[in-house]
Amino acid sequence: MMRSSMRSRVWQRIAPAVAAGLVALVISTRPVQAQSDPAPRSGPVVTHGDLSVLGAALAGSALLVSVDRSISDQMRRSLLHDNAAVRAAMDGGRVFGDPVVIVAGAGLWALGELRANRTQRLVGMRSVEAIVASGIVTGAIKGLVGRSRPSTSPANPRDFGLARGIRSGSEFQSFPSGHATAAFAFASAVDAEWGRLSPSRSGWVAPVLYGLATLTATSRVFHNRHWASDVLMGSAIGLVTGQAVVRWHADCR
Repeated sequence: MMRSSMRSRVWQRIAPAVAAGLVALVISTRPVQAQSDPAPRSGPVVTHGDLSVLGAALAGSALLVSVDRSISDQMRRSLLHDNAAVRAAMDGGRVFGDPVVIVAGAGLWALGELRANRTQRLVGMRSVEAIVASGIVTGAIKGLVGRSRPSTSPANPRDFGLARGIRSGSEFQSFPSGHATAAFAFASAVDAEWGRLSPSRSGWVAPVLYGLATLTATSRVFHNRHWASDVLMGSAIGLVTGQAVVRWHADCR
């Protein structure tokens, strides 16, 4: 318990440094404030592809419910669970989902304002908007679905209760995962908006962002705070919301 608490404190201290590293990704982009906006996108904000992603995630989550307990048990019993490097990485994934993505998004926005760098400002704004919008969606579902967390009801992944998340609080707000939602919303919005404004950006950006988001999602199961089906649905909501936010602003221009 003491070691876990110490690792948590260490990650909390280095979170600003991780956020600064993410800020540096956008600092290195070419300024585009003198350029005109790319041509406005014509089409729906939420596409058929988005609906397919959400539908597939919902179907996948429903199927995973039957094996959620097995996945959770196997992860807890795995030798990797006691590996210091693995635990440190998973602690880092948790912190990336909250608060690093929030700090990084707000930091990009503020830095763009201070530097009069339009790319940085818009990328930061879109990421914050995506985190907030996806958080509202996820929060509403959490409250209505009322699923118990694996730490609360380890033997019963089918423990749902209508509106119980509203009545009984956090321990009954497992589905979907808020950390996974925020991490994928951030990655999706940054990737989409940065790609729209600076198509020549480095190709490694998206793999890094989505890799960190995936680490966050995995960490929630690893730490026994969510079932696998929770993080699948949360990841899909974040992914779709980030892209939809960028499309909405592009269509408004």
